[in-house]
Amino acid sequence: MFGINSHLMFCIILLFLSSNNLIKSNPVTTQLPKECRNNEVYMECGPCNEKRCYTIFYFVDPCRFNKCSPPGCYCEEGYGKKSVEDDTCVSLSTCLNE
Repeated sequence: MFGINSHLMFCIILLFLSSNNLIKSNPVTTQLPKECRNNEVYMECGPCNEKRCYTIFYFVDPCRFNKCSPPGCYCEEGYGKKSVEDDTCVSLSTCLNE
């Protein structure tokens, strides 16, 4: 009743519709660069292991699965997040004094 061409056409249409739904359900969003705070810099591909004062003394490997964090403001080189409650970027040398 149906030839090979109709089955092929059906598969192509099904593939198109399913890929179109995947794109709609997983949109890629980009954040426009914004003004960052002191000691921060905007990055399209943020560091996967941003320094933090509260993790400076033990090894944390967040890069195991993700090589890049979402676009946004991140601490400049030599700076890290102060604490869980205070996410300002401070010099990593001040972390040792606290």
